Amino acid sequence: MRVLEQTDLAKDVESFTEGILKNVGKKGSLVSGGQRKRIAIARALYTDAEILFIDGITDQVDRETEVHMISQMMSEFEGILFTTTNSRQLAQQVEI
Repeated sequence: MRVLEQTDLAKDVESFTEGILKNVGKKGSLVSGGQRKRIAIARALYTDAEILFIDGITDQVDRETEVHMISQMMSEFEGILFTTTNSRQLAQQVEI
């Protein structure tokens, strides 16, 4: 649940008839682009990786989700994160 909250997927999972067991299809074809991105990030966070490389960490998500993800990940992720971004929100909170 912690990872679902970090990636703002908890409400999405609740809306799926199958819940956490939802089949997302081949290459995530049965979910939106933003959900696909957040699922990939959730999988990486779930493994407790020490280093994450994420291209466009908040691409394809709305502003509210972006703010939520960034605040959650910045406060809880203890590893090293390499990312590309156009997000001013994220740029303001990171060390360069």
